[in-house]
Amino acid sequence: MLNSHLSKDKFGFYQVGSFKTYSKVEAIELANATAGSVHWNFNDEEFALYDWTVEPAESLKELYQRRARQIRERYDYVVLWWSGGADSYTMLRAFVDQGLFVDELATFHNFGGDGSWDTYLNSEVKRVAIPVAEKILEQSPGTKFRLVDHIDYQPNLFNVDDNKFDFLYKANAVFSPNQLARRYIREKNQDYLDLFAKGKKVCFVWGMDKPRVNLEKDKRYAIRFVDIVDNSVSPVTQSLNRDWENDEFFFWSPDAKDLLCKQGHVIMRYLKNIPPEDFDSRWLGRKGNALGNAMVNGKMWYLTNDGCHRLVYEDWSADTYSSGKHDFLLMWSPRDEWFLKDTHAEHTRIYTAGLEKLADLVGNDWIKIGGIKKGLMTCISNPLYLE
Repeated sequence: MLNSHLSKDKFGFYQVGSFKTYSKVEAIELANATAGSVHWNFNDEEFALYDWTVEPAESLKELYQRRARQIRERYDYVVLWWSGGADSYTMLRAFVDQGLFVDELATFHNFGGDGSWDTYLNSEVKRVAIPVAEKILEQSPGTKFRLVDHIDYQPNLFNVDDNKFDFLYKANAVFSPNQLARRYIREKNQDYLDLFAKGKKVCFVWGMDKPRVNLEKDKRYAIRFVDIVDNSVSPVTQSLNRDWENDEFFFWSPDAKDLLCKQGHVIMRYLKNIPPEDFDSRWLGRKGNALGNAMVNGKMWYLTNDGCHRLVYEDWSADTYSSGKHDFLLMWSPRDEWFLKDTHAEHTRIYTAGLEKLADLVGNDWIKIGGIKKGLMTCISNPLYLE
């Protein structure tokens, strides 16, 4: 596993028997045709060699800073994709707290399409991402802050690379047009092209993602991962496997096992000893959530997003403005309303027909309750037992 960070397999791949693919739809098609099953392999081999039952002695903050230093020392030019949310904030703080130079902060928005900073995506950018980035720039004037407008990459999306015919095979969970468009940034942005031409190792670092710690059938707690990573690294990026395209998940990485293990133990310890005042609060509720659960007096309780953040992101304020995350981001996303509002436009018709075709290809067993616009059923990794 010496150079595991160089392999695009570290972002996960699908298996049907001995067949391997980065495309979930291709895997489902084969499984349906052969009565097989789909397995999402997320670093199975390497994670199996680690003892997840032993909690690392270091604090979470120390482990976050170690991860930041590891990335900084590995690449010439580091780009942190900063959304304004808790995951990317914690990633950013790790670099800042260690005194590590960040070459660039980059943030997606769609002001050019929406024409407003108060829409779903743009409001978080306006109220959190931009103000925090401006404070960072005051301390680190050499850091570049790049605002990336989807309108610069999206309008011609279905007229290149046969996307109109096969975009369904270029996504695994997030089938929205903005996900497909994101992978072109490194190909089209002149700043990055210039760095590549100079032989610089440029890395996109993503705040993927908060942990999932749940009771398994045998009543033991385990960490699992879910195949929702394509909004950061697409199956196309994996398939092309170009050596100048470097990505790192800050949290979900085989190079961050101690960090992941520590997060798991912190959450497990809380779920086994829940303070009475936390029941039915912003931290813990009865509404299902994959971030964590606990059975107490015959009732299942679930860790909320705020509850998870409080445990593993200690510098994050739960009162920070957030536009929220929902399943509807996976398909017909509010991030793409500007792009899809003209129902007669060719790209809207292509996308709509594509979702209908997707439903036919995968079959009802793979479609979430509520129809194809709710997304495909997720695949989960092997359990990593904490006890």
